[in-house]
Amino acid sequence: MPSVSQGTLYRRKGTQNWSIKFYLDGEVRRESTSTADRDEALAFLRRRIDEAASGRYIELPQRITFEEMTCLLIENYRFKRNRTDPGRHVKNLARRFSGMRGEE
Repeated sequence: MPSVSQGTLYRRKGTQNWSIKFYLDGEVRRESTSTADRDEALAFLRRRIDEAASGRYIELPQRITFEEMTCLLIENYRFKRNRTDPGRHVKNLARRFSGMRGEE
């Protein structure tokens, strides 16, 4: 079972958004919460600590992006030999979600 600290909230100079910091097996993990609301940031910190304690925490660079999900969806359609083409719907979604991570 991983060793996880309680974590802390802090603000970096020049930004109003909160950031979190916690230790997972002795290694520091830092991440922006992307919110200026302290209660939302605290809920974000608790969620990350719960993920880490249960072994479900994934490092930011390893998290899936919208583009990767799109590729997997299209591969799945081809594999299953679906007759419908998701391309039109994916283009509409890409206008809003392009460049974002899956959890966002």
